[in-house]
Amino acid sequence: TVTDHILFSVEWGRTKKSFARNVVYSSPQLRSKLFGVVYSKVKLSAYNKYNMHTPGGYYQYTHG
Repeated sequence: TVTDHILFSVEWGRTKKSFARNVVYSSPQLRSKLFGVVYSKVKLSAYNKYNMHTPGGYYQYTHG
């Protein structure tokens, strides 16, 4: 294979949760290689508002 794992980058405060979920679930190959999510353009001043200290935080979603 060309890649072992995939990191999915989403823009803080702009990428809709439903869009991110649809992208991940659109391809079984992508989903099987998904390693995690990276947030870009994070607004640190708003960080505590979303309770990001817990696993999954704002974008927490369980699949399986």
